[in-house]
Amino acid sequence: MRVLLRRLDTRIAKILQSMLRSFKHGSYRQQVAILVSGTAAAQVLPIAASPILTRLYEPEDFGVLAIFASVASILISVSSAQYDQAITLPEKDEDAATIVSLCIRICGIFSLLLLLLVLLFNHTLAQWIGHPEIASWLYLIPFSVFASGLFSTFTFWCNRRAAYGHIAKQTFQLSAVTVTSSIALGFASIAGGQIIGVTLGRISSAFCMMRVVYKTDKKILILGFRTKVLPLAKRYIAHPTYFTPSRLINTFALQIPVLMISNLFLISTVGFFSIAYKLVALPTSIIANAIGNVYRQKISESYNEHGHYRHIYKRTLLITILASIIPFTALYLFAPFLFAVVFGEEWRVAGDYAQILVVSTFFSFITTPLNKGAIVVGAKRYDLAWNIGRFSCFSALWLLGYSFKLSIDVVLWIFVCANICLYLIDAVYQYKLSGGSSNNPNPA
Repeated sequence: MRVLLRRLDTRIAKILQSMLRSFKHGSYRQQVAILVSGTAAAQVLPIAASPILTRLYEPEDFGVLAIFASVASILISVSSAQYDQAITLPEKDEDAATIVSLCIRICGIFSLLLLLLVLLFNHTLAQWIGHPEIASWLYLIPFSVFASGLFSTFTFWCNRRAAYGHIAKQTFQLSAVTVTSSIALGFASIAGGQIIGVTLGRISSAFCMMRVVYKTDKKILILGFRTKVLPLAKRYIAHPTYFTPSRLINTFALQIPVLMISNLFLISTVGFFSIAYKLVALPTSIIANAIGNVYRQKISESYNEHGHYRHIYKRTLLITILASIIPFTALYLFAPFLFAVVFGEEWRVAGDYAQILVVSTFFSFITTPLNKGAIVVGAKRYDLAWNIGRFSCFSALWLLGYSFKLSIDVVLWIFVCANICLYLIDAVYQYKLSGGSSNNPNPA
């Protein structure tokens, strides 16, 4: 597997170099291209592997994986108290390195506490989740959380240092290890192969990212670990006090569909939904977030220098709209047919779900890169309020589905309509924030 990964790393490096020759060095367009090219390569792997995985694993296996991923995602969202989001904000690199140290310490302590909790109350936690079959896989969650926390921390550091090539390469490796491990374990008929593959992918990518960053920025990072973290922890206290609850609520809201469907319907339905949601959301989670990483850095610079960043907002909005119209329209028209052909007739049901979900995913792709403005301008109350609104909407949907025994199609359409309304509200407000303090109705 190591030989395969080295060959894949070499190929992706060549792809990145060839794609970047057409862009002017140091431009906004080039920075987007670096991340998008690397993350696009990472996107191809799970899509290409899905026809194999759907034939190696049953829908029920995908359902268990979805529940594991949902629980892990909720915990990952608070693993560094959102201090990783502050790494790009200080003017001095020395201060940013100290925040890196703070993030690693918080994430390490949090993961150790999780491990102790799982060791002591494994079966009780599985019963609380509502699926006893996940009990044996809870032991992997602390390791997955710690690895994801490290990866996020060093990704923000690379983003600050404009080392987009590192981010692209390690994102690709994360996907490569996950996919190859899942396939190998599937052929070996090892139970929970996908869960093990996801964990291995996160761990390998986190430590490879850490190794690369340590080689290039060893001195400043060591200095950061030797510096007292308390002053900077106080300076960016809004991150654990405002942004962490907001992120937790937001992440929990995002996972409500999986948890809700697992509560209301069969575990196989969770499996169908999870692969549909994963595939239609992949462009947003990878490409749109890659654009958003560059967007965050650019608007930080513009806001600090000029007090606004509306021109960057408009440019990024145009990029996301033009990039999304054709692929999302095609997916809406042909999703059931494509799922049946590519994944097997058994998975046509997932295609029906995807056809519904792609409607709101279109709006998500357009607006996701733009929602970084609230952090940059410090509109922490809005960010928290919006995520509370989202959480409330999805919780109400869960209650509605449970009370009236709604069908899965009705539940999904209500979910889509609620998402579209939320994305449009966010886009309008982020536009107001981009104009600077004079147009910021809630700077605090």
